[in-house]
Amino acid sequence: MGQLCCFPFSRDEEKISEKNKREPDDAELVSLSKRLVENAVLKAVQQYLEETQNKNRHMAGNAVDTANSNRNGNDSESRK
Repeated sequence: MGQLCCFPFSRDEEKISEKNKREPDDAELVSLSKRLVENAVLKAVQQYLEETQNKNRHMAGNAVDTANSNRNGNDSESRK
């Protein structure tokens, strides 16, 4: 089984790795920000639609139950 190497960088290696990192420019940051916002909005809309559909299904299910109980004579009018 291999072992994980945990030696810190030497000072020269650390400087080299820092030089290779590229700072994103403003246009790239704006583009990334827009994509993040668009994705968040899309997820929120999808969640809202799912919750609305589930609520409508639940309400439709209750209406079917009420209609069935009325046909079976279990409503309050048939008990009088």
